[in-house]
Amino acid sequence: MNPDLGDTRRIVSACLRHGLLRNQSAYVLATVYHETAHTMKPINEKGSDKYLRTKKNIGHLLVADMFRSYGVRIM
Repeated sequence: MNPDLGDTRRIVSACLRHGLLRNQSAYVLATVYHETAHTMKPINEKGSDKYLRTKKNIGHLLVADMFRSYGVRIM
C-alpha cells in the first residue's frame, strides 16, 4: 500500500495512537481502502435517507446522526 495515498498516514497514526496491533491496523487500512473506492479520502455516504437511518451504532456514533455528512474524523 502506498503510504502517500490519500489519508493513509493519518489513519496509520490513529491506529498507533489507539494501540492497534499490526494485523488490526492492516484490517483498518484494507477496509478504508475498499470503502473509499481505493482513494483513502473521505467520501459522501451513498443511499437514501431511509436506508441510512437503518444503520446501527458504530462505537460512540450513530450512523443516522451523521448520514449525508462528509466524513473527515479519523477515529
